[in-house]
Amino acid sequence: MKTPDPIDKCKLLIEEKFNRGRYVDWTNRDFELLSEHIFEVTKAHISSSSLKRIFGKVNYSSKPHVSTLTVLAQYIGYQDWYHFVSANDFPKFKSVIETPSYSKKRLVWVYMFCLLLLLILSLSYF
Repeated sequence: MKTPDPIDKCKLLIEEKFNRGRYVDWTNRDFELLSEHIFEVTKAHISSSSLKRIFGKVNYSSKPHVSTLTVLAQYIGYQDWYHFVSANDFPKFKSVIETPSYSKKRLVWVYMFCLLLLLILSLSYF
């Protein structure tokens, strides 16, 4: 069974809110109108060409940036992309989002190292 993709779910919710039929049938003008409507709702701009890439109208292999996904999530009523993923229970993606890339312990060590280095440099200066 295929793991549900939050981007696919987001696109379906946008399709529902935008109310211009299935997104696979949208024209260039529909994407321009969606771009304008997203701006009206969120006060953030996503170009029609970016929307076409996200919705699969243009071949593009990269995933959208999280800031773009946040604007899309805000358009459909969520605070940001992370809240959208959490609220829609995508466990595979949830664990990645909730786990910070650096542990607090590691950050403390980096901070202490920087302080030590600063101390050594300041002592060698005098």
